[in-house]
Amino acid sequence: MITRHYICDNCSYSFIIQQSIHDGIKRRCPECYKMKLYQDLTGQIHFVKKDATTIGQQMERNSKQMGKFGVEEATRQDKEKFEKKRLEQLNKKNPNITSLEKPWYNTEGKNLTKELKDIDSNEKATKYILEGKK
Repeated sequence: MITRHYICDNCSYSFIIQQSIHDGIKRRCPECYKMKLYQDLTGQIHFVKKDATTIGQQMERNSKQMGKFGVEEATRQDKEKFEKKRLEQLNKKNPNITSLEKPWYNTEGKNLTKELKDIDSNEKATKYILEGKK
C-alpha cells in the first residue's frame, strides 16, 4: 500500500488516501464530483529508513543497542566458545591436552636449542624441558 495525496483543481479540496500500487489514479473529486483531481507529488510524506549495508555498520548499531557491558559480555562469550572449539580440535589430535593455557614450563620463552644439543635422547630432552634438570 502506498499513500497518495490528491488535490481537486475545481474546489481545492485535498485528501490523502492509501492505495495499492495496482489501483489507478483517482480522477473524480469526492467533494464536488468533478473530474479535476490531480496527484500532488510534493505533498507526500517520504521517509528513508537507513539500513546497515555493511557488517561494520551492523556491528555499530548492535553495540549501541547493547551498551558497554553488553558488548563486553558478548565478547567474553564469543571468546569462551572459540576456546572450547579450539580445545575440542586439539583433543582430537592429542587427548592429553586439558586447557589452552600456556604451559608452566619455559615461561620466559628461552631458546633451549643450545641446552638440548648435549642431550642424546628424546626422553632426557623432555625431562629437561619439563623439570629444568639434565
